[in-house]
Amino acid sequence: MNRLLDPNRDGGYPLTGEALSVLGTDIPAYINAILEQITPDNSVVFLSDSYAYVKWSGYKEIMSCTLTGRTQAQLMAGAKSLSAVTETNYSDTVNGTTYANTRCSRVIAITSSDLTQLNAPTFYNLESLLNKKLLDKADYFASLTATSPSISNITMTGQAIIKGGVADISIVFQFEGSGPITVDLPNEFNCYAIVSTSFQYSALSGVEYPIARIDGTTLLLDVVDAIGADGYVAVHFHYTPIPVIPL
Repeated sequence: MNRLLDPNRDGGYPLTGEALSVLGTDIPAYINAILEQITPDNSVVFLSDSYAYVKWSGYKEIMSCTLTGRTQAQLMAGAKSLSAVTETNYSDTVNGTTYANTRCSRVIAITSSDLTQLNAPTFYNLESLLNKKLLDKADYFASLTATSPSISNITMTGQAIIKGGVADISIVFQFEGSGPITVDLPNEFNCYAIVSTSFQYSALSGVEYPIARIDGTTLLLDVVDAIGADGYVAVHFHYTPIPVIPL
């Protein structure tokens, strides 16, 4: 591994082409080589809020990233998006002399979309990537949202995991009111007409066992009796998903 020796030495450091090569070529190559080994093809790994390792669309390097209309958690859970890499070259002027195309900035811009990008990358952060590589496990819970036309103050705790090709959904709902609750799941959880008996408790209605079901990528739960602020419904599914076949 090439490295610079004592770059803060007294009197300054002799900046040479060889030194610039270490800074601009060797060190990035070392880091990119490590990430390339553990990153699947057609993937983007978030390293921070501003940087990502991109192994997609012919690129294999760390670059700046911008997100518009999507969070990292949503992207890692399979939310639809459009990704594009832009390149901008810069010139520098030193002592009146302009040196053309001395620097290149590459940025991957990720924006929300209602359409599916055919070559869309898969998104990770370092933790989820290592879980995927070492444990074959991915948790999509952070991207889930629950909606209802008649129920308010819905909160969810739990997990929505794909591990070893098997889906495991364990969610506890707390809310006020009665009626249907809908949760949209990522495509990875697709399964038709699977049902599960859930556990419902409320001081108002005691213990009941309503039915929850998954239809495609939609989890549906219908709570008939009113649930107070101290009530909850626990839902659990464990099954092998049926892949979504693109039309």
